[in-house]
Amino acid sequence: MNGYAYRINRDSFSLTFNNNTEEKHEWNDENEWSHYPILDKVLSFMGTRGFKIGSDPEIDKNYECLSKDHWYGRKKDLEFKAHRYPTGWEIEFYQNIIFENRHGGFYDFDKFKKAPYLIRLMFIKETEYIGKFIEDTVKAVECHSEKYYKLAEEKIKKNFQRHFDNKITMDFDLSKLDGLEGDSQYRRDNRCQYNSKDKDGKIIINGSIKYFRDSKGRLKRGKVYHNIK
Repeated sequence: MNGYAYRINRDSFSLTFNNNTEEKHEWNDENEWSHYPILDKVLSFMGTRGFKIGSDPEIDKNYECLSKDHWYGRKKDLEFKAHRYPTGWEIEFYQNIIFENRHGGFYDFDKFKKAPYLIRLMFIKETEYIGKFIEDTVKAVECHSEKYYKLAEEKIKKNFQRHFDNKITMDFDLSKLDGLEGDSQYRRDNRCQYNSKDKDGKIIINGSIKYFRDSKGRLKRGKVYHNIK
């Protein structure tokens, strides 16, 4: 679809903006790309939200010729790097409080999960403000952000809804599936059986109680359902 679109992605701790208009996307046309001034406005808006923004020192040091297309910013412990390119731009957030990569949090995977709770809340709130600013500033822009659910039950229902092409609503009672073995269609045509079994290779019975260990090795228990994806 032609036009502008943005996406807030919690998993990658980022916000991306895509220019899918009829503009030419060749490097010699860069001064005419309409998404460049949009990024300028977004960065200025972020400045009013308390972010201190400047050039990216790492790019300045190692790739000076690219400095004009890269930025670095920070608000308290929430940091970001932004860069623009022929078909859009991206703002990648990160933090350096809890990280695994020896080069810092920017190079970690699962940035949202690793971030301390208050930094995650700051990311959610700031990207909400940025998204609203984009929608108020850019005519007919589309939001492609994934909706996030707090409860595991809601996430499972949403995947069921997608699986059945939105032919069912989110208000069905998940417990109605209790006692059933995963998804019969998937078992019948032998597809994705790995998604119907537990770690021991046993077929998942919807509604049954399972014990498991979390990422820190702590033993937990919970009710399980086959999660269609």
